[in-house]
Amino acid sequence: KVDEAVEKYLNTPKPPIESMFDYMYADLPEFLEEQREHAIRYKDSNGGQHG
Repeated sequence: KVDEAVEKYLNTPKPPIESMFDYMYADLPEFLEEQREHAIRYKDSNGGQHG
């Protein structure tokens, strides 16, 4: 069962990078909005390999 759970976890798709900002605050502070946009741009330039 442990091996099955590990395999399931490892095969779970990674969430989008911006989700760490989207689910933390009801209203994202402006300085974090800037960081969110920067993270998206960095990811889109193939620099952000997270996970």
